[in-house]
Amino acid sequence: MIPKFLNEFKDKLEKFRLESIKIKATPICEDESLTLMQSKFLGKPYLPVSVEYPKDKIGNPMILLAQINFSEIPHLENYPSDGILQFFISSSEWYNMDDYKILFHKTIENVYSGQTEPPIPVETEPLCFVI
Repeated sequence: MIPKFLNEFKDKLEKFRLESIKIKATPICEDESLTLMQSKFLGKPYLPVSVEYPKDKIGNPMILLAQINFSEIPHLENYPSDGILQFFISSSEWYNMDDYKILFHKTIENVYSGQTEPPIPVETEPLCFVI
């Protein structure tokens, strides 16, 4: 949707339009839990056995900021239809976002890493995605 003040440029701007999805984060109920493979903010990440838990520049385990399972979202052109995309941030240097990691797991294995616990206690429960 183009704001009214840009209506005179609508035709020119339309050629730059990209497909997108909206994410609505909702807290999970007390008796609910998310699987390692579900899309989420915070919580336990999916990690194949062959992948070491991400560490920041000084060697501390990182926090899962967000995880997107492409099989759970509507397909977007030029994006994968399967696989898991993850964003990790440093547990101590998160405020300047200078230390982060982005992982993409093209295939989802049935054998997971035992390293799924967040490195520091997370006071809020993970939020699931509603797309």
